[in-house]
Amino acid sequence: MRRAVLIAAFCLIASSAQAAWQFSDVSDEDGKAYKGWAVDVSGELEAQIFCDDWFPDAMDITIYTAEKYDAKASYPESGVMKVRIDDRKSVEVTAFYDEHEGELLVYTSSLEAEGVDEVLLAMARANSSIGFSFEGRDWHFSADNVFPVLEKMAAECPTESNTP
Repeated sequence: MRRAVLIAAFCLIASSAQAAWQFSDVSDEDGKAYKGWAVDVSGELEAQIFCDDWFPDAMDITIYTAEKYDAKASYPESGVMKVRIDDRKSVEVTAFYDEHEGELLVYTSSLEAEGVDEVLLAMARANSSIGFSFEGRDWHFSADNVFPVLEKMAAECPTESNTP
């Protein structure tokens, strides 16, 4: 019995740690790039914030949905993504479907939509949860560590003033 309790406690801790937002430097020989990311407790869904020096001052938010992309399906060109902060406040932004290696993605980019900066500011204020809704789909992530990750991205992401 004691062993079962210890295993359950370990799984709970591992799930919580897995759900925390993390910062990664994904730069390579082609240029500087950074991402902030979190997975949901299932480990299948990922929310990602991305910036690089190809498009200084731009930020993308992408949801890797764990759904298979259906090339025969008719996806709307764009729609409204609602971002819920702590199950109370919500912010809306235009979002788009995309595909990566056969997986259906939902993304928004400050290059293509207004309001991405408001979404990022709202996310930075989150205390417990961040939810995304788009076209009848819902995804939920922990807000654990999101502020330090966004703070680090604000400091590291390329801008017009710090990119040669």
